[in-house]
Amino acid sequence: MSQAAAARYQLLLRAAGSAAGVVTKVVATVQASNSSLGMGTNYSYSIISGPTTTTTTTTNTASAGVAGLNAAAAVNVLAATPFAVAYAMETLLQLAAPAAQKICGGGFTVVDEPTYVHRGILLDTGRRFFPTAVVKTTIESMAMFKLNVLHFHLSEGRFRVESTTYPELNLPCSNKTCPESGQYYTKDEIKDIVDFAYLRGVRVVPEFEMPGHATALCSALKSVGIACCSGKWGMGQVGDDVDGNSTAIVGALLEEMSELFPDTVMHLGGDECAYSTSPTSPCNINASKSFEQKMFKKVLSLGKRPMGWQEVLLETGAAATVPEVIVDTWSKVDTWTTVAASGHSAVASDPGNLYLDGGATSQHVWFDISAGVANVTNQDYLMGGEASMWTDSYLPGRKCNGCCLLPSPSRDVDFAKAIGGTIWPRAAVAAGSFWRWDPNLVPQTGEKQPPQLDGLNTVVAMTNAMLVARGLDTCPCANATNNGCNQGHHCGVPWCNA
Repeated sequence: MSQAAAARYQLLLRAAGSAAGVVTKVVATVQASNSSLGMGTNYSYSIISGPTTTTTTTTNTASAGVAGLNAAAAVNVLAATPFAVAYAMETLLQLAAPAAQKICGGGFTVVDEPTYVHRGILLDTGRRFFPTAVVKTTIESMAMFKLNVLHFHLSEGRFRVESTTYPELNLPCSNKTCPESGQYYTKDEIKDIVDFAYLRGVRVVPEFEMPGHATALCSALKSVGIACCSGKWGMGQVGDDVDGNSTAIVGALLEEMSELFPDTVMHLGGDECAYSTSPTSPCNINASKSFEQKMFKKVLSLGKRPMGWQEVLLETGAAATVPEVIVDTWSKVDTWTTVAASGHSAVASDPGNLYLDGGATSQHVWFDISAGVANVTNQDYLMGGEASMWTDSYLPGRKCNGCCLLPSPSRDVDFAKAIGGTIWPRAAVAAGSFWRWDPNLVPQTGEKQPPQLDGLNTVVAMTNAMLVARGLDTCPCANATNNGCNQGHHCGVPWCNA
């Protein structure tokens, strides 16, 4: 793992070098050889540059020309784990940027570790398919900014993973909720994505949405006996039938999927259900609670920790008796505090600040995700935050911002650029909020005094420059208060008229 990181960053560090003030090598010492990736992974590291810096035990050496780091012939990195090596290298590349060189002339020390263990991006490929190349490019960009969780939303109108247990899930469909024809990731492609992410310290947490938002499950598995009702917006909703067909079918599917995703967390959705008022309906609130609890227990039996949207605790109450459930909060910025008070771990994903398909600017995504809560115990339950790239607005019947990009794969190239410009640079600013928010950079949105945005504008500009230098998609015209790009246009050029 650390050897792979050294090999990747050697070329990048060389490219950052110059004839003036050059560091000839970076010496990395790894304290623990543990290469397992999970919630407990230690990403802490230190970097020391100075005339008297020495090290005696080295694990990896990357020869590099790093401009501005001119206080010593070598820069020494001490990394807690192999994954932390890559984080240190990314920090070195940031310090090599022209805007940062002025701080490095007399030697420096960086001691760094994240505040939160969950620093994520959600990709909604259940609605609009993300080609494998786009997923991997997103992971590459995530690694640059020390984001460590890809929340992979893999089912909705379509089920996006190859299933040999239920091959019906991968057949083409033609209704309005799944306008694409049979697009999904093969098992080999999933392995490729997971392996690619692992080498960059990114965990892949799959989400299989249920019991609501389950049109894919309901339409494909009706023939094998799954029980379903009509959910919100005409979406299928899985019911807990008295014969146990639904739990048996979905349980077998989760067994198959668990083998493809080695991470110890599996997300089961649980949001936006429509509950029948009939006491005998398999989709009334009690039946939905029962179904969710059975699925949580199934995930636990697979050696994984279940995760679900806030409704599984705050609406059905299914998670109340399953303390292992991680609750993904989305309705507003401080919902996580209610979750924490119940003794459940929480991830903050509120739409006002962290939905990338919405209008939140970099000024919005740079905020204290703990919402200033003074209760230390509650803060301990906050695992981190997540920026979400939903694709609702690509669907017919919605505002359809960028509808011309919906047909797939005919406009996959444009879709990739549109997604890149919608996610970045804002997600990099969010990554800073999830790593360690600094109130001195810019006051939080809503404070009485006018925010001083110069510092945040500089961060956004540097972020764009870094992404462009790596050949990765971003929105180059964005600044702290103007996104510049969304699914419908890129720096003022509309995709649908292109």
